[in-house]
Amino acid sequence: VATGPLTGTSAATPTFAGMISVINDMLVAKGKPTVGFINPTLYAAAGADKSFLGFDVTTGNNKAGGCPAGFDAAEGWDPVTGLGTPTFEKLKAIFGVAEDAVVV
Repeated sequence: VATGPLTGTSAATPTFAGMISVINDMLVAKGKPTVGFINPTLYAAAGADKSFLGFDVTTGNNKAGGCPAGFDAAEGWDPVTGLGTPTFEKLKAIFGVAEDAVVV
């Protein structure tokens, strides 16, 4: 179990935002528009393949503290993990920059 001041959403959200920012940079470098509002693209891709994004979290829940009822993780979208845990390679593929390498 992860503990400390920077876990869960506090760590995941800026990490995901960083991946999208790099993908935007890659698109702009190719003369293409940025990803914009990503939800329609992600949910359209989710309909075809439950593990399209990376890792579909199917176990666990958020039944703790101030939310004793909580929600359970399940296959596909669920209120606890959303669409799952993304991998950078799969995100790049969804937005059409899969073949590009990241240059640091």
